[in-house]
Amino acid sequence: MLMFLAGCLADPETDDAVVEPVGPGAVELVAASFSPSVLLGQPETYGVGGEPSVAVAGDGTIYVSAPIIPLLDAYDPLGECCGQGRVWRSDDGGQSFTLLNDADGRLTEEGRGNGDTDLAVDAKGRVHFVDLGGGIPYLSSVDRGSTWEHHGVLNEEDRPVDRQWIDAHGDGLVVATWAAQDGSPRGITATVSRDGGATWSAPTDIVDGMIQLGPVDIAPDGLHVLQPYVRSSDRGLHVMVSGDGAASWSDVDTGYRLPRADDVVIEGVSVANRWSPTVIFPVAATDAGGTAYLVWSEYEPDASTRIAWMRSLDGGLEWEAPRYLTGVETSAVLPWLVAGDAGRIAVAYLRSDMDMDPNMGPHEWKLEVATVLDAHTQPWIEVGTAGEGPVHFGAVCPHGGGCTTRYVPLYGDRTLLDFFEAALTPAGDLVVVWTQTDTEDGRNPQVRFAAQAAGTRLLG
Repeated sequence: MLMFLAGCLADPETDDAVVEPVGPGAVELVAASFSPSVLLGQPETYGVGGEPSVAVAGDGTIYVSAPIIPLLDAYDPLGECCGQGRVWRSDDGGQSFTLLNDADGRLTEEGRGNGDTDLAVDAKGRVHFVDLGGGIPYLSSVDRGSTWEHHGVLNEEDRPVDRQWIDAHGDGLVVATWAAQDGSPRGITATVSRDGGATWSAPTDIVDGMIQLGPVDIAPDGLHVLQPYVRSSDRGLHVMVSGDGAASWSDVDTGYRLPRADDVVIEGVSVANRWSPTVIFPVAATDAGGTAYLVWSEYEPDASTRIAWMRSLDGGLEWEAPRYLTGVETSAVLPWLVAGDAGRIAVAYLRSDMDMDPNMGPHEWKLEVATVLDAHTQPWIEVGTAGEGPVHFGAVCPHGGGCTTRYVPLYGDRTLLDFFEAALTPAGDLVVVWTQTDTEDGRNPQVRFAAQAAGTRLLG
């Protein structure tokens, strides 16, 4: 365990720590520690890869999904090796997982995908799954993933799409969003179901002029919905906010502009003005008291990166100035946010042992989880780690599809893809699922899972 900035905040103007005293009656905060990691398994001829998603049902059943990353010597683009993105289920709190795809990688005969994936589980235990390939196939299961129904694609079939997200609440509300790729710059499109995914509204464009969109998040009240994104015109951090269950949206400017990275030249090619000033998705969540939070990774003047967060006390309409979880002495990327009881949040991210640009240099990356207590008033922060040692060596490329290659370890490396996720169990324990590349050959990505074993919970 490592204590980091306990009792401190960072002043966004100076980066100096501002010590705040502990008030009487403060709850003891113990950093989360995690069980030994579990490998979710991989086929013999191609790797199971990055961007794993995790969702936990009300009965504690855990679901994980991830796309396939074919190995270069086994990939047949005209073959049917890959079916859909992989989905696993755990019935024992994450000690073991069962692959739900068949031997050919399929969940259903229809709805082939195997691109970006995302998962959500509603109050009735229905599992909602979106994939990418020929549009955005949407599948659901009412029997814990034993069988799946394909409902067609959520998007308009004549429009190119990318990076879709899904969230569910209660026994009926499901919201999906994605990047609309037919404009320059891109936009955001949304659709909503109010009957558990049986029927969906017509896709509606809610944003134009977007660099990057984070996951859509439905608040515990089932009414407020947050869709964070980075605006293309000025790198402004924005949140699309709905107070009526995604029936209508308001574009809220947080007032913060993401800093631009210094010009970095790699093999004669400038990577300044990179298309994603965050590394890589801004993530929003709302606690049980209605406070909304936003977390992201940003560049600082020396081209290292740090994790920042801000809060909104009115459900996302007005946002306070940023605070920082990590400093500028190292780089930190790929944050994911989980909110629990009022004032309690956790942020999982990868942190390097170097202060270089994450796209360059021989970094060693560890997976850290920062637990924040009393975020409403005087945040106290404790940081633990998940996984056994470093989970990745080399660069983490923040350019998305603009990365030079997946397999160059010192720059342009996109082996991890663009995010990993964490979630809460009904008991308030954190679970985290991530991509790991410290395998025998150093580049074959694996999906691993760990559950909180001790430390302060976000619930109760």
